[in-house]
Amino acid sequence: MVSNSILTLQQLRITESDVVYCDSFAVTSPIRTALDLLRDPASFDARSKATYRLLLPLIPGGKEAVETRLIEGPQAYRNVALNRLKGC
Repeated sequence: MVSNSILTLQQLRITESDVVYCDSFAVTSPIRTALDLLRDPASFDARSKATYRLLLPLIPGGKEAVETRLIEGPQAYRNVALNRLKGC
């Protein structure tokens, strides 16, 4: 059997501040979700961009806070994310 699939592994670290609770469900915070969208190596299509823009009002400090977290955070896909941020 021949497989053409490619396996991509990433190590993600989710801190307590990256999680918010909606009733009994834990979800990533708006800023964490925005960072994940910007760092996604696969794509940043119209849907991702719209989602990012809808999240911005929910993030204290808005776009500047996102940029700061990108600069201070892990190197993985930082340049990709910062370039995408310029177009938003």
